[in-house]
Amino acid sequence: MLKKGLFPIGFRECANYTKKKIVKGREKRKSRGRREGDFVVAERLRLSEERYNNLLEYTEYAPVSMWVEDYSGVKSFINRLKKRGVVNFERHFEDHPKDVRRALNMVTVRYVNVATVKLYKAKRADDLLGPLSRIINNESLPLFKEQLIAIAKRKKEFETETVATTLTGEKINIQLKINFPNTELKYSNLLVCINDITAHKKAENQLKENRTLLKSVIDSLPFSLFAMNKENKYILQNSQCRKSWGNIIGKTLKEVSRVSAKEKKIWGKNNREAMKGKTIDRETERSSGEGKRYFQSTIAPIREDGEIRGALGMDIDITGSKLVEKKLKDSTEDLKKFKLAVKYASDTVIITDKKGTILYVNQAAEKISGYSQSEIIGEKIGSRKLWGGIKDSDYYKIMWTKIRDEKKTFIGELRNKRKDGTEYEAEIRISPVFDDNKGILFYIAIERDITEQKEIDRAKSEFVSLASHQLRTPLSSISLSAELLLKDAAGQVTKEQAEYLNDIYEDVFKMSELINALLNISKIEMGTFVAEPEPAEIVDLIDCALAEVETQIKNKKIDVARNIDRMIPTIEVDKNIIRVVMHNLLHNSIKYTDTGGRIEINAKKAGGSIILSVKDNGVGIPLRQQSKIFSKYFRADNVKKIEASGTGLGLYISRSLLEEVGGKIWFESRLNQGTVFSFSLPIKAKKEKWI
Repeated sequence: MLKKGLFPIGFRECANYTKKKIVKGREKRKSRGRREGDFVVAERLRLSEERYNNLLEYTEYAPVSMWVEDYSGVKSFINRLKKRGVVNFERHFEDHPKDVRRALNMVTVRYVNVATVKLYKAKRADDLLGPLSRIINNESLPLFKEQLIAIAKRKKEFETETVATTLTGEKINIQLKINFPNTELKYSNLLVCINDITAHKKAENQLKENRTLLKSVIDSLPFSLFAMNKENKYILQNSQCRKSWGNIIGKTLKEVSRVSAKEKKIWGKNNREAMKGKTIDRETERSSGEGKRYFQSTIAPIREDGEIRGALGMDIDITGSKLVEKKLKDSTEDLKKFKLAVKYASDTVIITDKKGTILYVNQAAEKISGYSQSEIIGEKIGSRKLWGGIKDSDYYKIMWTKIRDEKKTFIGELRNKRKDGTEYEAEIRISPVFDDNKGILFYIAIERDITEQKEIDRAKSEFVSLASHQLRTPLSSISLSAELLLKDAAGQVTKEQAEYLNDIYEDVFKMSELINALLNISKIEMGTFVAEPEPAEIVDLIDCALAEVETQIKNKKIDVARNIDRMIPTIEVDKNIIRVVMHNLLHNSIKYTDTGGRIEINAKKAGGSIILSVKDNGVGIPLRQQSKIFSKYFRADNVKKIEASGTGLGLYISRSLLEEVGGKIWFESRLNQGTVFSFSLPIKAKKEKWI
């Protein structure tokens, strides 16, 4: 607000005197002229006008904006309202806003000083003289209404802070003051003083914003923060402190109810030490409804100009870090026990950090690899310096993606090399170990030497292969003989004989299918499978596959639809692989689809590959068994009820063959709604896959 003494001493008295002489003198000129004479009146009027002009000249260059305004019409208007019985002017002007505008039109600006011209961005004083309504906009009408109410209530002065608009449209903060006269005659020359407080308001708002920001920062701290003065009364606390201790502003430590007597004793001692200039830092243990909690408490002196003015304290809940510390200690103990448990295990056990650096190996690692623990620890797992690194880079990329990115267990087989140069086959299982937040702490790998097991499997595969080859010749002979007899090559057969021959033919066919499957498995597992890619048209391959199952399709009256993308180019592929895969998929769809069902074959180009799919509306695959569908010898429970016979090898062989040549196979299925099996093959054969 404006301070007293802001304007020149004696100004109000001089103004009242001059206004009285000018206004009142003119109104009573005739009566005074008769009494004193025209010469005396003229002389006095001249002296009054001279004093008034001298006063205006004195205020012309005053640093504060000064206005002389004629409010006589406003005063008369208010008097008329009073005669009409208006008492509550606040309500009257609220109900009759037009009266406010009408009163504003009655005010005239008679004089402004240089400071006013500069403040309102006017080119000259004349731009501001005249009706006040030219300067005041609608936003300032509520302020003018308050002035009217002040006049109606016969207040001695009106003082307020508001926002004004300059002639250029700029908003400025002002402090306005009007001194109302004692008589109605003096309202014709009211003095209005305006002080520009824009810079002050800006600084005040900035200070307010800074305080708000500081309070927000203090309240967002995750620990209790408080301050006290020299009288040991709390003068500041943040929201966390308020949550823990309640409202403590203006209270002493003794008056805080949520702090125990024991804690008050400790805090009181710490506060006294802080007031002496010491910083106190300590850990405490407190009991609460949630159990024991641990806190780190700090209190330090607040200094100003070298003098201690109070103390600032912090109370940080460190229960979480304490628990982590305890868990880490427990984990260390568990790790020691684990090391003892795996020390004498027959399988290699390896522990690495998050980057794959080996931290620990058991004795089995030394025995199997031939490297000592000192040679192994500190090296990267799979490094060529040790017994790894034989597999290509793609193998290790897949491994790291599984354990690091997907955070899942990796299971695989690989060949490793011992220190003496001999190679062995191993099954490896690597799992990430997590902390409470699912972050990876380290990895644990278990490697098992399966060289002997692999040799046994190869021996079994060789036996199966040999036995299968030996069985194919007599089966082919039986099949051919049955077929010739059915065609009456040895004379006409009876109906009963034909039925027996058909049973023989079908059983031989099934046995041949089994032998072919066993031969394919043995070739894959023995590593003797050799693909022979050659240019082929996908339409021809599908036609050949359909021809093989044409009889089954007709017997069950299956509707077969084909959707072949015309953009599919000639591909390089082993035709036998496509024949086997398509035969297996079509055979399953026909077998497990009801009579009169539908099968749809689709083929399209996708990037550098082609995708083929076989869709049916058959029995589908139970959700809980879908993860096992490509396993060797596996058959779902629902299809066993439909047909008891079956090897469970078709899908296993299909996936194995496709993986050998860089392809993939997948499926979607819903129980009792059908299944879609899809597989992909590269358009151009990858030569390294055929070796």
